[in-house]
Amino acid sequence: MFFLKPAGKGDYQQLLVGGMTSHLSRHKGLLQLERVGPFIPPLCVAGSHLILTEAMRSFLASSPFTDWNVKPVKKAHIVRWEWKKLSDADNLRGEPEDMILSHPHDPDVAISLGDLYELVLPFGCYVIGYETSRSITKYDLRCKTIPNGDLFQVRLPGGTRPMCSRSFREWIESLDEVRPWIRFLPAKIKLAGNV
Repeated sequence: MFFLKPAGKGDYQQLLVGGMTSHLSRHKGLLQLERVGPFIPPLCVAGSHLILTEAMRSFLASSPFTDWNVKPVKKAHIVRWEWKKLSDADNLRGEPEDMILSHPHDPDVAISLGDLYELVLPFGCYVIGYETSRSITKYDLRCKTIPNGDLFQVRLPGGTRPMCSRSFREWIESLDEVRPWIRFLPAKIKLAGNV
């Protein structure tokens, strides 16, 4: 199994790819997205959420992966920031969030993003403990149950994270327009027994 993470080496690059969904609470049950535009990857990880464009939502609906729902995303604070590659963020200073929060919301850029959706995933397992490698490139998870399915979320101490199977990873990696924007961190899931 694999955790899905935003592409990028550091906080600035990852914020460019995914934006923020944890800074504001939900509004009438909907995620509030804060990010730069007008570019947005077709599928991106924002905090612990997966965000889809309309085109990607339609494409995923025709895929073999069906155990999910969607909810519209509220584009709460979208700012104009032209970028073409992740290295555009390499020389920025200060807090990464300031790249978004220190600029006013731009309604025209928000409209240009089109309709966005939160991919609502079923819970696959509750993690009761985990270990990481020294470089935090792989995880060993101890769970009450072994997850079943290709795309799900796990509840970790302190929050939830999206995960997927090898099949879903291979499908994403076959999509040239999506592959550059998602990282996959491997995780071994072990049954911890009754706890």
